[in-house]
Amino acid sequence: MLVLALVVVEPAPLELTPGQAAAYQEQIILFSQLGFVLEPFGGATLLLRGVPPALAGADPVRAVLDVLDEMGEEHRGGTTYGEAALWAVACRSAIKAGQQLSTDEMEELVRQLEATSSPQTCAHGRPTMIHLSVGQLERQFGRR
Repeated sequence: MLVLALVVVEPAPLELTPGQAAAYQEQIILFSQLGFVLEPFGGATLLLRGVPPALAGADPVRAVLDVLDEMGEEHRGGTTYGEAALWAVACRSAIKAGQQLSTDEMEELVRQLEATSSPQTCAHGRPTMIHLSVGQLERQFGRR
């Protein structure tokens, strides 16, 4: 697996649940490869020092805990820990509702979506686009 770059963050303690601690212990190397810098900090606590660039704008502590939670949920669904972790990082770094984008950013987003093997849905199966017929649009605007 390719080692990703990282963004240094202000050190922050993470209190892990037993399930999160177990998932982390099983996948310490994977977390490092994804760009997380985590150190033991006593008991079930880790000290977060760095995150993947995709998570630079997110709450880094919440992002790590969410990735650990999602790894457990997705792994039960038959995916590998690596797939679940990558999906979780991608979801946490995704553009959110209401987030403003420039025209260039929107065009790039559409280009990237079109380049995927399954542009109709996200990794969790939720739709990324919908089809509206001309008739549906006409009805919505009171033209029919």
